[in-house]
Amino acid sequence: MNENRSYIFWGASVALLAAIAFVANPIEIVQDGEACAVRRLGKIGDDVMTAGVHVRTPFLERFECENIKVTGLTLARESAATSDSQTVLVTVNLGYQLDANAVPGIIRTQRNRTNLEAVIISRELVSSVKNQTAQFPIDRLLGQRANIEQTIRTQMSEELSEYGVLINTLTLSDIDFSDEYDNAIEAKQVAQQRAQEAAFRAQEAEQEANATVNRARGEAEAIRLRAEALAEAGNSVVLQEAVKGWVENGSPVPGVLNLGEGSMEMLLQTNVPTQALSPQRR
Repeated sequence: MNENRSYIFWGASVALLAAIAFVANPIEIVQDGEACAVRRLGKIGDDVMTAGVHVRTPFLERFECENIKVTGLTLARESAATSDSQTVLVTVNLGYQLDANAVPGIIRTQRNRTNLEAVIISRELVSSVKNQTAQFPIDRLLGQRANIEQTIRTQMSEELSEYGVLINTLTLSDIDFSDEYDNAIEAKQVAQQRAQEAAFRAQEAEQEANATVNRARGEAEAIRLRAEALAEAGNSVVLQEAVKGWVENGSPVPGVLNLGEGSMEMLLQTNVPTQALSPQRR
C-alpha cells in the first residue's frame, strides 16, 4: 500500500512539474528578422536576443521583440513652402530598419517600434522635407529632386542614428503644385500667348506701313519721271495728256486753254477726240 502511495506521489509530482514547465515555457524562439530585449522583474536589460532558440527563467524573464527588417513609411502630400513662398505638396517614400543592438533602448524609451515611427521618425521626415523644400524657388524644385533626396537622406541618417534607426532608401515620389500656382502658370501662359499675338499683329502693321510708304515713293518717282519726260516733249504732248485725262475721267473739257505767253492757245470742243485737236498759234 505504501509503495502504491509512493508511486502515486512521484507520478503526481512529475506531472505537476511538467504542467508547470509547459505553462512557464522557458524555451523562447526568436524568428528571423527579429531582435528581442529581455525584461527581468519588470526592467529591460541590455541583452539582445537574435534569431534562434533561447532559454529564459520562467516567471522572472520575458522576451519583448521588434521587427528589424526594412520597413516602408510614406509621407503623403505633405504641404511645404518654397523659397519664393509657393506651396507644394510633397510625397516621400522612406525605407528604414532598426539596428538590432538598439532594440532594448527603443523599448525602454519608446515602448515599441510603432511609437518610434509615429513620434520620432515621422517628425524628422516632415522637418527635413520642409527644410529642404524651402531652399529652392518653385521653378527649380523639380530639377533639384535628386539633390533634395540625397540631402534629406543624409539629414535623416544623422538625426535618427541615436535612436538606432538605419535609413535604406528615400525617394520624392511626387511633387505637386497647388491649384493657385497652376492657375497662375496658366494665366501667365495665356498672357504670353496674347503678347506674342499682339507683337505679330504689330509686326504685320509695320510691314504693311512700310509697303505703303514704298508704293507711295514708287508712285511719286514715276510721276516725277513722267513729268520730266512730258516737259521735254513739249506743250503739245502736255495738252494731249491733259485732255485725255479729262475725257477718261468724265470731266468737262474747257473751251479755251491758255498755255502761257508766247505759247499755244487751244480752242477746245467738248467730246472732240484728242487726235482731232490741233494747236493754233497766236
